[in-house]
Amino acid sequence: MDKLSTILRAAHLPGIDDFLMAVEWLRERAAYGEHPCPRSPGDVLAWALDELAIQVEQAQDHAEEAPDRLPFAADLAFLVGALLQGGAVPAPLPWQRQDGEVGDV
Repeated sequence: MDKLSTILRAAHLPGIDDFLMAVEWLRERAAYGEHPCPRSPGDVLAWALDELAIQVEQAQDHAEEAPDRLPFAADLAFLVGALLQGGAVPAPLPWQRQDGEVGDV
C-alpha cells in the first residue's frame, strides 16, 4: 500500500473507495494535460485543491452543472481534509514549478 492510501485509510473516511477513485481521476487529469502523474500526498493535495476550485467555480458559473459538480467537489474537500490531517503539504503544481523541480516523494 502506498503512502497516499495509508493516509486516506488512516483517516477512517466513509466511502474510502470514492476518495481513491477521486485520486485516480486527478491522475487521469494530469495525464491528459501531459503532466507527471501526482503520486505523493503533497502532489495529490495540490491537484485536489486546484480541481476543487475549478469544480466550485464551474458550479457557480453554470448552475445547470451544479448537481453534478458539487458532489464531486464535496469528495475533493474531504480528500483535502484527510491529506491535511495526515500531514501532507501541497507541492507546487507542474505549471508552478521551476525548471527541474519535482514534487515531494
